[in-house]
Order: sequence, then structure tokens, then C-alpha cells
Amino acid sequence: MELEAASCAGVGNSAPKSRIRSVGLASAQGSAKDVRARTSFDPPSTLPWPEKRWTTSRYCRPAAEAVDLLGAARWNALARRALEECFGERLPADPPPIVVASCNGGASDCGADSWLEAFESGELLKGTPWQGTPVPVVSASCASGLQALYLAQHILAAGTKQVVVLAADILSPRSQDNFESLHVLSSSPRPPWRPPAGGFVTGEAAVAILLEQGSHEDDRPWVSGVSLDHDLVAGDGLSRVVSGQSHPVPGVVLGQGTGPDSIDSLELEALGRWVPREVPVTSALSAFGHTLGASGVLSLALAALAHGHLRPIPTGNDAGDSTSDGRPIDHQLRGDGALILCRALTGACAAVYLGPFSSSSKQPTESAGVPGPLPECVLPVTRRIAECLASLRPTRLPDVLIARLHAPLCPTPSVHVGGRLLPSAILEITPGFLLSLAVRLWEYTGPSLCLVANERCDAVVGEWLRALRASGLRPGVVTVSGRGDERSVQWST
Repeated sequence: MELEAASCAGVGNSAPKSRIRSVGLASAQGSAKDVRARTSFDPPSTLPWPEKRWTTSRYCRPAAEAVDLLGAARWNALARRALEECFGERLPADPPPIVVASCNGGASDCGADSWLEAFESGELLKGTPWQGTPVPVVSASCASGLQALYLAQHILAAGTKQVVVLAADILSPRSQDNFESLHVLSSSPRPPWRPPAGGFVTGEAAVAILLEQGSHEDDRPWVSGVSLDHDLVAGDGLSRVVSGQSHPVPGVVLGQGTGPDSIDSLELEALGRWVPREVPVTSALSAFGHTLGASGVLSLALAALAHGHLRPIPTGNDAGDSTSDGRPIDHQLRGDGALILCRALTGACAAVYLGPFSSSSKQPTESAGVPGPLPECVLPVTRRIAECLASLRPTRLPDVLIARLHAPLCPTPSVHVGGRLLPSAILEITPGFLLSLAVRLWEYTGPSLCLVANERCDAVVGEWLRALRASGLRPGVVTVSGRGDERSVQWST
């Protein structure tokens, strides 16, 4: 769906800005066109698989376009639908570069083979113009989509005319079981930021956004530079990404509100420091479920769809709702400037602004910290990686820290208990955990992101690094190569 929203790409040390040309969506509420036409949203569904003895959350938000597919095939079906809508039902023969984001990729079960192949772009992008091109996957839990947007904007700033951001995550019994183990699911749908907040209802979505360079003379909304950071202590990274944005007061904040209460409070505290209390908040959670790595880009897409649209877009929240600290929860999205933010369970944080022209985002300053203590890890391979990272801390930290895995870490049999993974093991095999290890051991603050990219992706990763350098940044990469328990760690700039 083509949109009327524009901006331009920055150069030098300024934070890039970009134009959203079009949006494609495959979600619980249908396509982008469907969402724009709606005055209300469909209710959640019951789980599409048999309940287990530990099941507490019996609802989910499956994509309306979902077919009877599992794993990578399901991911691919949703991604193709979103891409087709983004490009007007016909994908280009000569496509622009693509940046892909996903928390769990195409994984459908807890088996090592499924998880090792979950981020293989050959399967995820089958039947698209990017098939056959080794594409890295940005994977930092819920912050994945906005980290991909950060890369895309720097690719534009380096001179590329258009870039596609594709963020997608799917429902699966494996993912559901893991969230049950982490005790972050809600037993029933609930308003965001309202106690008691046991957690969220899972959802799935694929979101495709076509970004392009624009004109300084264009008075339509800008997608401002993305602020990335990571919590070193609870909430400090989230506060930095909110304060790092330089823009007019937004008309609305699209946050997460996923719960539990301790996570919601971090989000509300960060907003309370930097955003006036009269500014309402809202979340895609009520209508779409928590869509994991797609959630940040989904919020941006909804804000873009609301821009220039005479009829407000519903949010799935009730009029008159308010957060636990008294901030209004918006039940409609209008074309106001919107601040989008997210925080992952691993601590990765991101924020971006869609709205009138603003000056460049502030550049986070380098930490003068010292190496932090080694974390307690349950996987032997993770402990070894942590020891290597502690010894590799550079004297001069980079402007952008990139953690790269050739393949995700896999759980050992000892961390399976009663048919489920231990909560700590779930976090450790999440690709974004590697990033959290690096930033905490090095006391690093500033932009940081995580890639799953094997050796075949070297050329594309090299192009991304050149784009970051063209923006005046010094990227540094921690690479964990190998598969299984045989891993090595390298540091390069």
C-alpha cells in the first residue's frame, strides 16, 4: 500500500531520515489496506494446537492470511504476502536491498536442527526476488525490527535510493512453550500498562516497509533516525533511547505494554522523564498480540497508515483507559507525530519518530566503564563465549557495536526439564543474548545490534559496515563463528 509520507536521508554524523513509500502487512487484522478500512478489530483466537499441562495462556492472534503451514514455510507465506502488498501485488525483478528482522525466524520446534536453520534466508525468502542472495537476519528479540530500520536508514544515507525492511515472526508451539517457561504470558487478553499485568497474548505478523530518500522541501512526515541502546541496569537504556530523540512533542507514543508489571514500569518511568504526561500512549498489543521482532516496525507501519487518513485507525483499546500511572491510553490512531519505542527481554532498546521535520537525533556518548562481572550462564558454550568477550574488550569502544553469530546457540539435553527448556537457557539461545553479554561485559552504551549471518553473508555484512562508515561512524563487530558447541570469538573494526 503506497503512502503519503516522506523525508530525506542524512549525511555525515547526523542521524539519517527516510521516506516511507509503501507498507505491506500480514497480521491478525489482515493487510495494511484492511487495517486502514477498519472501525473495529477481530477478537483473539484460541490456540491452534492442543493445550499442555502447563498451558496458562489459551489465546493468540494468528495472521488472517495464515495457511496450514509450519515453520519456515509459514514465515515465508506471511512475508511474501506483506512484500506483495508493499510493492503493489507484483514484486520487482530488480529489487532494492533488503534488511530482514526476526526474533525466532522459521523455527517450529525445540530441535537443534530446526533452530540452527531457523535464520537461513534461502528458506525464509523463497519465491521472492531476494531468493538466492545470502541475507543476514537482524535478531535481537523484540528490538529486531527497529534495529533493521537503523541499518536501512544508514544504507540510504550512504547513497542507495530505496531499501526494504522486512520484519516477521510466527506463532509456533515451540515459541509458546518458551514464553510459558518465562512466565510472561497472560491468561487472557488485557489492556496494556494496566495491573495486574501478568504478560501478553502472542501474535504473529509480517511487516514490509519500502524506505526511500526524499526531498528537504517535502513537508510530509519524516521517519527520524533510530536510537538504539541496551540496558546495563534496569531501564537505563530505554531512558537513553527516549532522551536521544530530538523532535517535537509527539501526538502519541506507540510503546509495548506487554507486561509483566516490572517491565511495564520501566517503560512508564522512561516516558515519565522525557514525554509530557498529557501525551497518550497506545500499543499494537491489544489488536495484534505481541508480534516479537516485528512489533516495533508494526507500530511504525500503523503510525504511517494513520498519517493523512481522514478516519482514525482503532487500536483495540477502550476509550477512557489509562495506564497505572495515570497516562491516557489512546483508543484511536490519528496522523499526529508518533514516538515508537520498544525494549526486549534481553535489554535491547530502540526508539524512532514519525512526524514533522526535526533536527538530528543526539549521538549517545561512549561509556567510560570497565568490564563488568561474568554473568551466570547455564550453557557451557555461553560461559566460554563470555570469558572470551571479557578478554577482548577494546581500549577504544566503537560508535556502533555489532554482535554477529554464524549460527544460533543450541540447548544441551541437561537444560530440558519436563519437556521444556529452563528459562535461563531460553534466553541464552536467543541470538540477542550475545549482544547483551557484550554490552554488559564491556559497559557499552550507544547503538548496538545483533545479526545471524554465516560466512555466505560476508559480502552483505561488508556493505552494511561501509554504509555505517559513510555516516561517519566506527562500527565494531564481535563474531561468534562455528556451530554447535564448537565456537570461536573474534573482534574486528
